[in-house]
Amino acid sequence: MARTAALTLALLGAACRSIPPAAHAPRAMFPDARSPRRPLVAAALLLALACDGASGDAATSSLPLPIQHARPIAQVAPEAFVASAEQLGSRLRRLGSKSPGVPRVLFLGDSFTSGFGLLGGEPPWPELLARELTEEQVSIEVVNAGLVGDTSLGGRRRLPDLAHLQPDVLVIELGGNDCLAGLSIAGVRENLREIVVAGRAMGARVLLSGLSLPPAMLATQRGRDFVAVYPELAAELDVALVPDLLEDVVDGPRFLQADGLHPNAEGHAVMARNALAPLRALLAATDP
Repeated sequence: MARTAALTLALLGAACRSIPPAAHAPRAMFPDARSPRRPLVAAALLLALACDGASGDAATSSLPLPIQHARPIAQVAPEAFVASAEQLGSRLRRLGSKSPGVPRVLFLGDSFTSGFGLLGGEPPWPELLARELTEEQVSIEVVNAGLVGDTSLGGRRRLPDLAHLQPDVLVIELGGNDCLAGLSIAGVRENLREIVVAGRAMGARVLLSGLSLPPAMLATQRGRDFVAVYPELAAELDVALVPDLLEDVVDGPRFLQADGLHPNAEGHAVMARNALAPLRALLAATDP
């Protein structure tokens, strides 16, 4: 019987939902993005929607899925402003086994992926991607392994501990903190290369997310060298690429929080839109 909803695991790598509202830019609707028609049935839960027995009519319903169709995988209470790699790894080890026939998508990233600074209930871009795919009747299971402050080296070091998750697809969003911290661009390239190799060794298809920079940073040689890493590495390793996850996001204040760096709710909607087509294409070639 066809599954009618995406299986969504939204594991927050940091307790971003507990930040006071005053610390954020005002929230507004993103006019160009389709509003998700399937809200989460419970905030702060990691949900797997077990809908095998749903009827064909339910697949096209715009109503929220009833709570009895949801199976909580784990509940993560906000504990600290920034979770450590150890805390995140411990939470991920609580996750259940994969659902047969449904691709598991592991997002390895930093604060952009974890949803840093979003208000309570505002989903980060991996979850928005899952919602968009639900609208297209594509079932996926998302595991958010975003960690605030992570670097490409940090992601490289913690990926082996995530092998037990057996992802079918690995989405990489890393390198931005390296650039901001003045770390070696050559080091970013090497770390990302090793992450791609390790992801493939797990049996996962890999999607590399390119990152742009604010205009002032892009005007420097270092900035140009940084953004070039992603398409060059994708071509070298023949890996799927999101050309620019931050396209339209970093060009002005509309899609950013008050810190001028992290995307707000509108910005995350734009990021999801930017990644949708590459992920959709990769999923079409995936046999879980």
